[in-house]
Amino acid sequence: MKRWGIRQRVLLVALAPVVVFGIAAGIWMVLHRLAELENGLVERGRATARQVAATADYGVFSGNTESLVSLIEAARRERDVSGIMVSSRDGDLVVSGGELSPEAYVPGRRPAGLALIELEHSLMFIEPILRSAVLDDPDVFDGLSEMRADRQPVGWVLVEVSRQRVDAMKGDFIVTTAIVVAVALLAASAFAMRISQTVTGPVREVSRAVRRIGEGDLSARVSVFGGGSLRVLAEGVNGMAERLLRARDELEARIADATRQLRSRTDEAERANHAKSRFLAAASHDLRQPMHALGLFVAELAERLRGSEHRTLIRQIEESVGAMEDLLDALLDMSKLDAGGVTVRRSEFPLQPMLARIVEDFAADALQRGLRLKLRATDLWVESDPLLLERIMINLLSNAVRYTQRGGVLVVVRRRGASAVIEVRDSGPGIPPEAHDMIFEEFYQLQNPARARG
Repeated sequence: MKRWGIRQRVLLVALAPVVVFGIAAGIWMVLHRLAELENGLVERGRATARQVAATADYGVFSGNTESLVSLIEAARRERDVSGIMVSSRDGDLVVSGGELSPEAYVPGRRPAGLALIELEHSLMFIEPILRSAVLDDPDVFDGLSEMRADRQPVGWVLVEVSRQRVDAMKGDFIVTTAIVVAVALLAASAFAMRISQTVTGPVREVSRAVRRIGEGDLSARVSVFGGGSLRVLAEGVNGMAERLLRARDELEARIADATRQLRSRTDEAERANHAKSRFLAAASHDLRQPMHALGLFVAELAERLRGSEHRTLIRQIEESVGAMEDLLDALLDMSKLDAGGVTVRRSEFPLQPMLARIVEDFAADALQRGLRLKLRATDLWVESDPLLLERIMINLLSNAVRYTQRGGVLVVVRRRGASAVIEVRDSGPGIPPEAHDMIFEEFYQLQNPARARG
């Protein structure tokens, strides 16, 4: 019931009293009518038995069976009377008429006070036959005082009444009452459904409109009809939808304007970035030439001052020049990539010769720093651009050797399905998890905020 909607609840409120009252009234009517039919049958049987007993005393007393037969035949014309028996004081049969049950032919005296026997399909009424006052008159039986003192029944009347017609009437009445109650309930249900529709129809229309508005259909509207709270509710929903529609249109207009401005600025920034990239790509030779010359000058200076007290300063200058060359190469490589000046040339080649050559190039630098540099041999072939892959590996191995203070660096190749995974492992400080996304930004360097892009 907690999950019922408003229509089910209105129907329950409207139908529950009607159903309860209709069923209760139907049951009361059936019980009352059945009791009336039963009482009527009992009263008719008892009245017939008394009437026959009141008029049969003379026939029993005198032994006039013809008068008793006439009396029985007349009494049998009563409705539902199926048979009548007149017996003597001792229960012996005198006369009978109609159809009687076997229980009616029980010999012997009738028990005192027994007036009604209920059988499966009939009722038997037993009434004593008493002498009337006329038979007690001394002029009639002069000198027979012992008879006048005997007030015992002179006989018995047994009247059997059939229940067939009453049972049929009971069944018909139950069926009729059930049909009437069912028709009344159906009519009440139809009326309640009609009432519930007029009550819940506007509410359900409002709920459908609200659901459509919640799903984004701001054109949904509710029909305004009736008065009172329903009208206020419908007008409120329509007003809300109208205001939401205007707010959405205004927001879409603002978003469209902001999108146009952002697109314009983005296009300008992209054009400027492409221009910068094209410039750097075009000027890469001119930018590399001074750095190359500076490297030669530093090498010449180191040769001339070999063994002097300035060797530490010269080594620091060489490291600075090397870092500047690496940074310039990275800058020019990214400029070429942005400008579309780099063409990928894929081919199949073994990894071992390329990795061995790169490790050999960094072996002296690693030995000077006191690091163990090792390559785990591999026989894998890959399909890639060998020059670009070599550049990537040089950058990774250079960083590993440069930033590892003690321990070693290991280069490993592993097969993973149809691909090969190249790993450069070192015992350096590593990269914290919170910086994993930032290291892919241009010119970002850990522990160097001046190089970080803000």
